[in-house]
Amino acid sequence: MSTLLLKLVCSRTLNGTVFPAMLFIYNDIVVYRKRGLIHIKEMTISYNHIAHVIIDKIPFFAHLEILTTGEDKVTLRFVNLKAAERAKKILDQKIYYSHAKHSATERQQTSLSAIEKTIVRYKELLEKGFITKAEFDKRTTQALKGF
Repeated sequence: MSTLLLKLVCSRTLNGTVFPAMLFIYNDIVVYRKRGLIHIKEMTISYNHIAHVIIDKIPFFAHLEILTTGEDKVTLRFVNLKAAERAKKILDQKIYYSHAKHSATERQQTSLSAIEKTIVRYKELLEKGFITKAEFDKRTTQALKGF
């Protein structure tokens, strides 16, 4: 179940609209909702698909822009300045942890793959008689200690 961390609503008067754009920041996703007279546009974005967040500060208000790794761009105009700063801080933290988690997993998979290749090579050497069973066990244990 997602937990709502922050809700941003654009200014109706400064945007000149009856239905202002809204951004819902949850602990696992971001939802952008913009309503027109007839239709509602809603976009769900996961944190690992957000490239970066830009805040443009003006007196009392800010413009918040979220760029995704795809072709999508979310722009919220005339949002409360303090709320926009808080949103940027939350989004930056979520993006950082999301991207750090993926890069750590990739590094772990790379090292695991290297260890697997090493052990397979030792097994080939054992089968061909170039090393003894004791040497194979010793080298395998050393390779696994590095992991």
